[in-house]
Amino acid sequence: MNNVFVQLFQRCANEDTVIAYDVANEPEWAIAEVGLPNPPTINGKVIDPVSMQDFTRFVKQVTAAARQYALAQYVTLGSARAKWVGYWQDVGLDFYQFHYYPGLEDGRTLIQVVSDLPPDINRPVWLGEIPANVSGDDGFMTRILDEAYIPKAAEGAGLAGAAPWSMLGGDNCGAPDTDALKQFASDHAADINSAGGVP
Repeated sequence: MNNVFVQLFQRCANEDTVIAYDVANEPEWAIAEVGLPNPPTINGKVIDPVSMQDFTRFVKQVTAAARQYALAQYVTLGSARAKWVGYWQDVGLDFYQFHYYPGLEDGRTLIQVVSDLPPDINRPVWLGEIPANVSGDDGFMTRILDEAYIPKAAEGAGLAGAAPWSMLGGDNCGAPDTDALKQFASDHAADINSAGGVP
């Protein structure tokens, strides 16, 4: 904590370009209790998974350090699936996030996947990753951004935000349509540029 995180938080505490810290990206793929394949592998390499107890302790330490040294910024964690967000409800995060790739969700829509979130969710939820493009589905990114934004009461997902992956066009998802992003920002400027932070 002292050699890496405290120094990072102290150095970046007043950077207005840093909105939040992501403690880990999709940690569930390396946590024993989540139900990994046997033997557990990542990209074809066998791994030695960490226990949920040890990883939860680590996340709590990181969030406590952020609370002390980076008060103006948020702390989150990039959960690989909506169904796993519940693991992170009591570790000190400011908002939750999950990733949505239709091909990995048996074709379920975003609205269907949102139903996997815990019913007692106690923080805003951000859609941390969506593919910038889906083969054979023109306008995917624009549609998902709109679905994420629309409140649940209006049959939307009611999420606090969403981000396409990757802005650089990695992971075979292509690059986001910047014109579509600009149009979305323009259409919803009063909300997304409100400087009010995470609701």
